[in-house]
Amino acid sequence: MTQIDEKEFEDLRSKEGKMLILFSADWCGPCKILKPQLDSLANEIPGVFPFYSIDVNDSEKVTKEFGIRNIPTGIILENGEEKTRFLGAKPKDQIKKLLENFLV
Repeated sequence: MTQIDEKEFEDLRSKEGKMLILFSADWCGPCKILKPQLDSLANEIPGVFPFYSIDVNDSEKVTKEFGIRNIPTGIILENGEEKTRFLGAKPKDQIKKLLENFLV
């Protein structure tokens, strides 16, 4: 999972394709649990799209735009448009099923 800032997010958002954006913070316990699970899934699922993490404390504009009120929040974007989201540190198998629904 690659850590990005608001500017990098805006650049990525304008590109075609799918991506997962994880809204999190360094101080967030559930975020610390979820990140290694997502890293593992990125290596486990063939052909999965890229995963990025954005810190809500440093990215107020994007956090407000997406209405992020709880962290961790994962959002799958396709061509810059939100397709689905999940809240909290879900079990790995639940996240895997969600991600597999968006594979081509």
